[in-house]
Amino acid sequence: MKDNYQKGNLENKISMVLLWIYLFAVAIIFTRGLILFVSK
Repeated sequence: MKDNYQKGNLENKISMVLLWIYLFAVAIIFTRGLILFVSK
């Protein structure tokens, strides 16, 4: 039971990290696009 909980906890952490990386990447791409669009 404890091992299963630890594994689930680790998977949750990994998914959270991936979510933050995804949001961060989208924010960077969006900001870059906005800067290019404004500087035209």
